[in-house]
Amino acid sequence: MCAFVCVLCLCSGVRDVYVSTRAISVSGSWHVCVDEGSEVKELTPEWYSTPSFLRNLNALPLGKTQTGEVVNDVELPYWCSSPEDFIAQHAAALESDHVSAHLHE
Repeated sequence: MCAFVCVLCLCSGVRDVYVSTRAISVSGSWHVCVDEGSEVKELTPEWYSTPSFLRNLNALPLGKTQTGEVVNDVELPYWCSSPEDFIAQHAAALESDHVSAHLHE
């Protein structure tokens, strides 16, 4: 995972720019995609299986937000207690009867 993050940092030039809050927050990204409709994001398999991708385990310099806050781990929604809990709930939701019944819509 580290190699992917390093390439992402290099390609986006994140070292010297401010990072949008929506890029570091699950809730912020959700808001932009659903409420504003200004972006579309596809969830990769890691969102359902790999909690470590939500942590900056190698302490990479990911920049700062517009408010000067240092970007580190992904900010999780209030309803989960850890990256492991987020992945478990996310996977359970994907596999739920409700999603299965409405996936074709």
